Amino acid sequence: MKRYVVAGIAAALTAGGLITGPPPASAGCIEPGWAGHPMAKMCDGPVDDGMWERCMTSFPNGPLNAAESDCYTMSVGDPPKADPVFSTPPTHIDP
Repeated sequence: MKRYVVAGIAAALTAGGLITGPPPASAGCIEPGWAGHPMAKMCDGPVDDGMWERCMTSFPNGPLNAAESDCYTMSVGDPPKADPVFSTPPTHIDP
């Protein structure tokens, strides 16, 4: 009986090692260096067909208040035109 239990555990561990999903998509983030918003973060989502979503999160009323986020879809050749801060860097921010 003990032999079957050990064999079952070994099989489960082997199968578990072979069946793995893709790693979770993670966003790359940087601090844009705004003097007025020192806690701001700019993060890029995963690239899909050469496009990605870039979001800026800041705390304009201080760190103890709600955060505000602005997001734009962009690519290397098509940065957001509404806000020049979003186009720096002009490439995807990698984790």
